[in-house]
Amino acid sequence: MNTVSMMGRICTELELKQGNKTSFCSFLLAVQRDGKQDETDFVPCICFGKQAEFLTNYFGKGSRLALIGRIRVEEYLSKDGSKKKNFSVVTNNIFFCESKKQQFTKQVFDDETDQGTDMDVPF
Repeated sequence: MNTVSMMGRICTELELKQGNKTSFCSFLLAVQRDGKQDETDFVPCICFGKQAEFLTNYFGKGSRLALIGRIRVEEYLSKDGSKKKNFSVVTNNIFFCESKKQQFTKQVFDDETDQGTDMDVPF
C-alpha cells in the first residue's frame, strides 16, 4: 500500500500550469517532524486537473492544508551518466486546515511585519 497523509504549510507560490493532457500544480509543503518542533521537511507535491485548479483558487503561499496522496519515484540519468531518483507526493485529496478568517488575519499580520512599519498610537 502506498499512502501518505501530511499536514503543513505551502511554502512556494502556486501556479497552475498546462501539461499535454491536463493541468497541474507543483509545490513544496513544509511539514514538521513528529515531536520535533525545530525540524521541518520540505516535501515536493503535485496535483492534477480539477484538484490543481482547486488548490490554486483557494490556497496560497503560507496556507495550511492537509493532504492524502501517494509517493511517486522517478528515475533519470544525470549528466555524468549515473542513475538518480526523485520523489514527490501525488495528491489524492486536499483539505482546508484553517478558516478564511485565520488566513486573512495571518495575511494582514504578515503584510504589516513585511513592511516593517510601527503602528502610530494616537495617545
